[in-house]
Amino acid sequence: MPGHPGGPRAATVDGLCRRKDLTRVDFIRIQFGEDELDVLLGAFATLLRDRPALLLRWGRRRPDRRRTAGTVRSLTVSLSYTMHGWQEGTWRPVTDAMPGWGWFLFRPQPLPGRLP
Repeated sequence: MPGHPGGPRAATVDGLCRRKDLTRVDFIRIQFGEDELDVLLGAFATLLRDRPALLLRWGRRRPDRRRTAGTVRSLTVSLSYTMHGWQEGTWRPVTDAMPGWGWFLFRPQPLPGRLP
């Protein structure tokens, strides 16, 4: 949860979990502004440890919406999340941020086993 450019940085999700002694996070909701990648990177340890569902909203009028969505999608794919978009009253599996859709749900899938 970074601060505004040039201003002080706020706590990250990971830092907040440490300070509040949170032992588990099951759900994270993010309505993106300009710092979406920083928010996810600041939650990386929590995403790996707890595997929370992520509800993300991208602004429809952002000129860089598709690029941002692609970056977020790459990060969540590397963490074994599946992406779903909200349309016509239901969540539908998607592989990319669809035009006209604002809400996306990322569901964690089991991580692959460790190599011997």
